[in-house]
Amino acid sequence: MRAGSRALPPVDRRRDRRHVDLPLSALGKYGDRCFRCNFRASLALSVNRGVSGVDAVWRVCYTPGMRWLFRHRVLVLSALVLAAVAAGGCWLASSHDENYALQEFIFRERYNRYDSLIAQAGERYGVDPSLIKAVIWRESRFQPGMVGTQGERGLMQITERAALDWSRAEKIETFVPTDLFDPKTNIEAGTWYLSKALKQWAGKDDPVPFALAEYNAGRARVKRWERGAKRGGEFGADDLRAAMDFPSTRRYTHSIVGRYKDFQARGEFPGKPKLDK
Repeated sequence: MRAGSRALPPVDRRRDRRHVDLPLSALGKYGDRCFRCNFRASLALSVNRGVSGVDAVWRVCYTPGMRWLFRHRVLVLSALVLAAVAAGGCWLASSHDENYALQEFIFRERYNRYDSLIAQAGERYGVDPSLIKAVIWRESRFQPGMVGTQGERGLMQITERAALDWSRAEKIETFVPTDLFDPKTNIEAGTWYLSKALKQWAGKDDPVPFALAEYNAGRARVKRWERGAKRGGEFGADDLRAAMDFPSTRRYTHSIVGRYKDFQARGEFPGKPKLDK
């Protein structure tokens, strides 16, 4: 050791952990190397007994695990980013978030894939295709293989009972429930059911919320809400929203009506007739 040089404190290797106290005067020589070799560093103040007064010291603690993480930091950060992107994608695909623009940007091909089938079904059953697409968005996020908690299937989450009613009405003798995973079949069955509901409530001031409430909760419950309000023929869409004792159905109708109006405003299906309100 040269005369006048300052010795560094000994290294403590207990528990396979290293502690090095470096005075500020040594940072210029050793600081860069210490930061290159360590993944995590903490700055602390301590009293250096060899020097009068209080001196600032760096305490750098690291383990073999920390060194491995630092050496492979690019790989680790890439894995974390990919995991975050995957988690975000799953959330967007499954949640009922209202940020449709972001969902459409990420899943553009899937969100527009069934527009021609939607337009055909809407023309066949007299339903605005923008409303059909809004229902599909809310029910399945345009995933034809989705299965609901009560056995609902496909894009419009059709129950087996509703599908059998549709197949009998359309005289389709070869229908089986697994056909609901076919996008064309599912959209036609769901649009037929939605058309029936719209006709059922055509006398209301706004039949759309009534039809959507029936689609989600069943006609019997909608009629119960109507009877409970005791307003007779004056029972309107606002009364329905106030009478619903199913918060999930209230959210369901609200989200679809909002998306329906958005589709209409942006001209999702140009030239197609629109329902009132």
